[in-house]
Amino acid sequence: MTPDLPLLSPEQALQLLDLLSSDDDFRSVFHASPAKALERIAPDVAAACGSCATQGPLASKEEFQLSRARLVERLSSKAIFRVPHCFVSGEIDAQLRHPPAP
Repeated sequence: MTPDLPLLSPEQALQLLDLLSSDDDFRSVFHASPAKALERIAPDVAAACGSCATQGPLASKEEFQLSRARLVERLSSKAIFRVPHCFVSGEIDAQLRHPPAP
């Protein structure tokens, strides 16, 4: 992946987090293939992260809800899918404490 990945808009980030915190079917698709799941929300981001993969079990719906505001900011300011471990169970808070990779 290149450093110039497209970003999610704040609205797209909210939609992603809404789905990750409520929709079991979307969560399953996202865990198997973030790019495939993102096609529904942001085709340009999906195309740019075709090789992205989750690095462990997907965070719970509750974890996504609790970290929602900070994730929206990160998703819409940095190409978070270069760092997919931000979506791993038990890792969201720890990853958001670190500055995003350049």
